[in-house]
Amino acid sequence: MNTRVSTDVNVQRWVALAFRESLKGRHKSQRVGAVLLKGGNVIEKAFNISRPYGEANCSLHAEERLLKRKTFIGCTLVVVRSNKQGKLVTMSRPCEHKCYELVVRAKIRKIIYINWEGEIVIEKVKLLN
Repeated sequence: MNTRVSTDVNVQRWVALAFRESLKGRHKSQRVGAVLLKGGNVIEKAFNISRPYGEANCSLHAEERLLKRKTFIGCTLVVVRSNKQGKLVTMSRPCEHKCYELVVRAKIRKIIYINWEGEIVIEKVKLLN
């Protein structure tokens, strides 16, 4: 994984925007907000929602809602989690087998998320050949 910790003011602003989006989330315990950027400009936003039927995975992930039908060549994805108390939660990297695959297929260039230590991390996405 090619990652680095960031203290950049713009990156912090984008994380704050994703956090505000996460507060709209409608999952019972973990709320996730995602913001898609192109050239530093926000082009899409989404939050996770609970599905109305009883699947094993009872929520539609924010990344799924954002990336399901499109490619976003060269864009940056910012993903943040909050809990039901409205507090920022660590480790918001997209899930490995579902959302990360969508990120790769959508040709996203970078992911910005919060790691286990609570740091803002920028990860370059390893694209398929």
